[in-house]
Amino acid sequence: MQEKLLHFLWKYQYFNKSNLLATNGQSISILNAGVQNTDQGPDFTQARIKIGDTIWAGNIELHLKSSDWLLHHHQKDAHYHKIILHIVWENDKTITDEYNQPIVTLELKDRIAGSMTETYKNWQLNNKTIPCGEQSILVQNIIKNNWVERMSVERLSNKVSYIKQLLERSNNHWEEVFWIVLSRYFGGNKNAECFQQMAESLSVNILAKHKNQIHQLECLLMGQANLLQQKADDKYTKLLQNEYAFLSKKYRLKPVNKLPTFLRMRPLSFPTVRMAQLAALINNSSHLFSKILSTEDVSGLYRLFKIAPNLYWETHYNLGKESEKTDKTIGESHIQILIINVIIPIVFAHGQLTAVELHKQKALEWLQALKPESNLVTRLFKPLDFECDNAAQSQGLLELYNSYCAPVNCLNCSIGHSILKKAGAA
Repeated sequence: MQEKLLHFLWKYQYFNKSNLLATNGQSISILNAGVQNTDQGPDFTQARIKIGDTIWAGNIELHLKSSDWLLHHHQKDAHYHKIILHIVWENDKTITDEYNQPIVTLELKDRIAGSMTETYKNWQLNNKTIPCGEQSILVQNIIKNNWVERMSVERLSNKVSYIKQLLERSNNHWEEVFWIVLSRYFGGNKNAECFQQMAESLSVNILAKHKNQIHQLECLLMGQANLLQQKADDKYTKLLQNEYAFLSKKYRLKPVNKLPTFLRMRPLSFPTVRMAQLAALINNSSHLFSKILSTEDVSGLYRLFKIAPNLYWETHYNLGKESEKTDKTIGESHIQILIINVIIPIVFAHGQLTAVELHKQKALEWLQALKPESNLVTRLFKPLDFECDNAAQSQGLLELYNSYCAPVNCLNCSIGHSILKKAGAA
């Protein structure tokens, strides 16, 4: 038995409540199990318990063993001086209150179904990527679908929190925040930090002054990201280096601390290519964030981002190293990543923080209109009969896995809850 499981069982009253008796023989009736407390003090507050003929209102504390009360030094803590009931798995010691009177104690070890505790124990020990595994197949689809939908919103809310932090740092400058978040996701998993630092070092005001000169945009982005430090082998590289030397002095710029990586990456994802695409996007767009807010459907978003870098990059993946001619237009799969992780969260955040309900609704509709992502996580859920028909559901599955399955947070998961409840009723 784990204490967090004991908390779960008490919260949802998943134990045999017939003829409840305290360890001192008094009858117990649970009128209200109380509200779980996540702050300092007793585990549950605002409980109402009938003990004998008297109804008590107050706090409840839970322990695996009653002696844990002393182990945790509750006898010295005023927060625990008004406990009306001590819930324990095993009563191994009589505990007294500040008046040296025995605290009414309820032992649960013989009132909880062994199948429930065994199920939870197996989840903790089985080392499966999805702890409940095949058991989830037996959970009703409506429960799974509703939970995945909630996970999708939870994941979106987490991204909104991140955007809110950036807004606070930028004095609510939405264009600046959009630029930072967009740059981060252009960097991909391996270069996200480098690209974000680069974006934070270059204000949108500086970029706006040079938006019509693609080579100046490229030199600013690449120079700040430490991509212009090599020996120049061709005219274009020398041009970028010379332009950066001038502009960095003019704006007092210093390259960021984070170095970009090329290790184990496809050439089309090289930071040089992504920087060139990002520069082209700035060069070809004006008031991009405003355009996004006024866009009606997903296809319109794809059109905004379907942009190719300048002609130099058709025959280069790296500066100074010529390669076969290749189309470097921003691909649809990368645009989808940007829509899911940048555009939808920031439009949703804008709607939420400026009270424009239309933007929130539009962001959610875009997420449902996008095709689902296919990755390791979504493939884990596929044989377990989870629906994954759009990006809202695939995002929900990612949140479910990262926040509940991977950390074995089954007690706070509706699917795990459903399985445990069924095990307790068996």
